[in-house]
Order: sequence, then structure tokens, then C-alpha cells
Amino acid sequence: MSRFRVLVLSVLLLVAACTLVLDPGDNSFPPGDADADTDADGDIDGDADADGDGDVDGDVDGDTDADGDDGGSDADADECVGRCDDDIDCTTDRCEDGVCEHAIEPGYCLIDDVCWDNGTINPENLCEYCDADGDLNATWSVRVGFSCNDGLSCTDTDQCRVDGTCRGRDTCEADEYDCTLDYCSSAGCQHPIDDHTCLIDGVCYADGEGRSDTPCKVCNDMLGPSDDWYMLPDGVPCGVDGTCEGGECVDPE
Repeated sequence: MSRFRVLVLSVLLLVAACTLVLDPGDNSFPPGDADADTDADGDIDGDADADGDGDVDGDVDGDTDADGDDGGSDADADECVGRCDDDIDCTTDRCEDGVCEHAIEPGYCLIDDVCWDNGTINPENLCEYCDADGDLNATWSVRVGFSCNDGLSCTDTDQCRVDGTCRGRDTCEADEYDCTLDYCSSAGCQHPIDDHTCLIDGVCYADGEGRSDTPCKVCNDMLGPSDDWYMLPDGVPCGVDGTCEGGECVDPE
């Protein structure tokens, strides 16, 4: 065979071999492809559809839980930070929507972080007690109308008042002066002189008022005693043409 025929035959064999490799009827991937389909469901192996729903099982972020989030539990949002126990015996402690709650148990009052049984009298005020059945089980309730003792010798019928204090009826009698106050105190019945008035020699005077015969002496409960005269400073005009000198009105010579 001549050299020319050998060359032609070699070219024809090479073309036939290329045609077999590039046959368009073969739809398979070349061997060794990392995404080759080796199963019967028509999906690409490596993202296999294990449950047959047509979706690729598994996702690229590594989420493997049923609710599709990042793996955290739905219960975490309802958990309280730290412990909810307040160390108080008369409360029920629980976590509600991420917040600690401490409900006072029936039959108790919780006042200033101290538990008191229902009906207990306040040891510091006999007019107050624990009313666990009412709406004010976090503070003392008042025993309005209960008998008590205000500690005063000049009162009677002492009772607990709505403000939680014990007060009795004042039995002190008023004195004969209109410019005095009359009341009962821990020292007994008192009759102090009222503000802006004076009681001098058994007579009541208003502030600034004096006797007509002594115009240089007046009532001044702010600058002087309320039971004696206040002398006007020397040189203050008095009378017709006089001036005050040592508490006396002196006419000019």
C-alpha cells in the first residue's frame, strides 16, 4: 500500500472516532462529573430528593430542624433569664412570656418583703392589719372605727380613723379669751396665743394695735412678745407733733 493511501485511511479512522465520542444522542454526563445523576428519580445526585416531593432535601446553611429556622428552640423565647425564685415563702413564682411573676398566695399579705398571715395586726400601728381577702394585700389596711388609745389624757372615745391614726375627742374647754387656741396635747390642755394677736394684761390686741394713751407701745407678735408691749423705735412720730422716746410719746418743747 502506498504511503498516500495509508495517510488517507488514518484520517478517516480519526474522524470516525470523534463522531462516536460527540454523538448527540448520548445525554449522560461525562464520567467523573461531581454532579452526575446515578439515581432513578431524575434529580441530580448530591442534592438528592429523599422524600420524593420534588424539592432538594437539605439546604446550604446547614438548617436541619423542622421549623426551618437556625436550629434554635421556639421555647427559648419564653424562657426567663436567671432564676425566678424571689426567696419569699408566700409567693408563687413562675415565668410568663419571658417575664418572672411573683403572685401573693391566698391568705397572706406581702408588705415590705415580709409575709403576714391574714388578720395580723401591724405591730407598729394597732389601727392597721393584713387584709388578705381585699385588693390591698401588698399594704396595710385600716381598722376604721376600732377602739384604740391615742395616749392623751385629755381625750376620750379614741378610735382608728380612715388615715390609719388613732384620735380621740378633745375634752379641753375653751378659756375666756378670743385670741387663744384651745386644744389637747401630750402636756394636757393648752391655750397658746393665736398668730398675729397679743394678750396683754388680760386684753386681746390685733397685730399693730396699741392703747390710745400709750401710742409708742403696740402689739407686734413678730418682733416682740405676744404677751407684752413692743416699744416703737425712738423718733417715730406720735400724737400731734410728738415723737417716741423710750416707749413714751414726747411732745416738742
